[in-house]
Parts: sequence; structure tokens; C-alpha cells
Amino acid sequence: MLHVDNLIVGAGFTGLCVAHRLQQQGQSYLIVDENQDGGLCSTTAIEGFFFDTTGHVIHHNTALYEDFVRKIMGANLLCLKRKAKFFFQQQLQPYPFQAYFYMLPNYEVVNECIQGLEQVVKCKTRKEPRNFEKWLIANFGKGISKNFLIPYNEKMWRFPLKKISIEWVEKYIPKPDSEQILRIAKGTTFEEKEYGYNQSFFYPKVGGINAFLEAIKQKMGEKFRSSFIKSSLSLVDTNRRKAILSNGTKILWNRLISTIPLPAFLDRLAKIPDAIKLCARSLKFTSLVSLNLGIRREMSTDAHWIYFPEKSIPFHRIVIQSNLSKFVAPDSSQSLIVERSLQHGAHFDRKQEINCIISHLLKNGIIKRKSDILVARANYIRYAYPIYDTVFNKRKYCLLKFLRNLDVYSIGRFGSWEYLSMEDCFIQAMDTAMNLKNMA
Repeated sequence: MLHVDNLIVGAGFTGLCVAHRLQQQGQSYLIVDENQDGGLCSTTAIEGFFFDTTGHVIHHNTALYEDFVRKIMGANLLCLKRKAKFFFQQQLQPYPFQAYFYMLPNYEVVNECIQGLEQVVKCKTRKEPRNFEKWLIANFGKGISKNFLIPYNEKMWRFPLKKISIEWVEKYIPKPDSEQILRIAKGTTFEEKEYGYNQSFFYPKVGGINAFLEAIKQKMGEKFRSSFIKSSLSLVDTNRRKAILSNGTKILWNRLISTIPLPAFLDRLAKIPDAIKLCARSLKFTSLVSLNLGIRREMSTDAHWIYFPEKSIPFHRIVIQSNLSKFVAPDSSQSLIVERSLQHGAHFDRKQEINCIISHLLKNGIIKRKSDILVARANYIRYAYPIYDTVFNKRKYCLLKFLRNLDVYSIGRFGSWEYLSMEDCFIQAMDTAMNLKNMA
């Protein structure tokens, strides 16, 4: 039987950040996971390509996080300015649609967007929208919403937008000044400007996104290796503060930090009230198919990622990983990550998904010839996006409060059940480690 002050479940980015900080504070910990690949921040090398499991870059909005990244990564770090585009009616245009729709050659669509924005400007006083779809129309008008924002978000979330709440939207959806965009669209002025929270970011020069996590482990040195157990969590008895791993190991803990998906962790509790079980089962989320493609020749765009709103195309985003770093693909080749959301519980057929996505890439001219595809690897991510439905906050806080009363900290994107960036996860990890220090 092992005993530890702090048991960390999950060796992804959030779990590593907590462990790193606890180690700096001189506190003991054990970190358990069935592998060390970094979870969603994993990278796989195949035939000279380095494939991230899904699209990750290192956004930085605070000095604390930027300083952490620079110190951890050293020279293996690229500083990039975002180059994002959207694909609409067979053409690439600058992102976001709501700021650059006027560049489209389809005048009918442009006029529809202008008319919608004019209505937004006229309706200065209006009731606060109560759901995501109404928020989009209220802030961008019917034209922009109809042609991009509604179909794109329907593809990404795979959930009715009328049933999604709006507490998360201000951070993640660029909201240009409507009057300024109207002046530009009508040709009276022009200003090239960046929009959104992720205008600049870091990315590892060599090794893909997992190089960041590997650098954290390297900083932790032998202490991490001796404090890591390769096994998954099978059962947690919160009354006895005992965890049992799938390999049979038993651990007594004083405090437990979980970074695995909230409903998956709650499933592992030995005793749980019926009301908490019901609440956990009601949590909604979107799954994701992420297709890694190694392409023989380079694409004719320098975009880091491209958004696809049209319903006729099944995927919603492509990350051109080799435009983030040329060292993730062989010379004159390209590394792509194609993302397609699935409704929770939808059937996943790996071969079918690969064929479907590739056929649409060819049909839309994104890839010229099937013979150019050197590597195709499909990843299935069960928990991709926690869904902010209309009862999201009430249920989530009920579950987190229940766990907190048991000295269990559930943090990170999936532990806290929030749509968080890596920086948000880092800040949660730092705050949690400080709380644990104060309790020691």
C-alpha cells in the first residue's frame, strides 16, 4: 500500500503542470496514467512526419504563462503571428468571416451580410439573448449568421445552438465593431486588422506539441520518473481516501487532483449519491475525429488553419501543421490535421471516416491527387468539447462542489468541464497547487 499527500490522476498537460508546481513547492505527489503520451497533446512520428493528435498551439495572454513557456522550451520555440482563413464557395478568404465577408465575390451573400449588420447597428437597445443562436444573430445579423457562424458552429458542436448558453462566447468568438465593418464593406474606408484572442502564439520548433510536455518532464527530471505509475484509475473510495489502479496498486491519499473527464472520474467513485449520478450522466459533450494526413507536396497556402462552414463539407477545420513548423514534415511535404465533430454516442468507423474525409478533400481541391497522400491516420477523441447547454452551470458546479467537499480537485478542460485553452489549464493548475500548499 502506497501513501502520498497528493495523488494526480492524468499525465496530460494539466496534470504535468500541477506536478511540476508541487515539486517546486517541495510537496510529495504520485501521478498515474495508463500512458505518458500527453493525452490530447500527444504527437506521433510516422515516416518522417510528426502528427499532433489534434490541433494545439500555445496561446499566451499572461506574463506568468509566457515566462513559463519560454523557460521550459528554451530555443525549441517558434513565435508566430496567426494566419487563419475560411473556405467558402471554393475560395479561401481571411478569417474571421464577420470581418472580411465583403471580400467574397458573391455579391448576393455580401449584400445579405451588410443588411444584417445594418439591422444590428439600428437595434442598439435589445434584450440580452438567452441562447447561442440568438446571440449570434443579435451581434452579427442574419446574413453573417446564416452563411458562416450558424452552420460552422452546428458542425463543431453537433448540438442545437438554441440549447447552448452564452457565458463562454465573448472570449472565443471575434466580435468586430459593426459600424466599422459596414464602412469597410461599403468601400468608404479600409483597415487591415487582427481579431480574436489568439492573434499570436508559440509552437515547438521540433517535435510537435508534445515537445512542450516532454520539456516539462525533463525539467522535473528523475523525480517525475520515480513518481509516475503507468496504470489507469479503477476505483476511488473517498471515505477511506483510497484509490485502486487497474494494475492492482492501492494508494492512500490526503488530496486527489483529477484531470480526466469529469463524468469518467465520477464513474470510478465507490459510493456516489443517486442525485450526483444523475447529474453526471446529464453532462453533454461532443466527440471528435482527427485525421492526420501526410501529403507528398506542399499546399498553395501559408495558413496555419482553415475553417469550413458549409454543410456539404463534413469537417469543420484543417490545421496545416507544417505551416506551424517546417520540421514536422519531410522536405516538400505537408502535415495536415483534419477535424470533424461527432455527436456524442455516434458510431465511429475508422476506415469509413478516412475515406469520407479524403473524398471531400479531393472534391474541393484541397488535395489534388489521392496518390499524393503518403500517410493517413484517424484518431477518435471521445471527449472533445464540453457542451454549455442551458443547465450546464448548475449541474457542473453541483458536481465540483460535491468533489471539493471530499478533498478532490477536478481541474483542466475536462476535469472542470470547461472549454479551456492550455493557458487556462495552466492557471488552474497553479492555483490548485497554491491551495494545496496552503493546506499542507
